[in-house]
Amino acid sequence: MDDEALLALEIEDLLMAKGFKTLIAYTKAEVKALSVEHLAVAVIDLSLGGELTG
Repeated sequence: MDDEALLALEIEDLLMAKGFKTLIAYTKAEVKALSVEHLAVAVIDLSLGGELTG
C-alpha cells in the first residue's frame, strides 16, 4: 500500500473516532461513483490530476 493510501486511512480513522461518516476514493472513477448529495467536507489530493466534472 502506498503512502497516500495509508495517510487516507489514518485520516479516516481520526474522523471516524470523532463521529464523522467517511468516504474514500482512490481514483477519479471512484470519486465520480460516490453519492455526495449531503457531503459537508471533502479532503482531496490535488495530484489526482485531470478534470473532475459531472
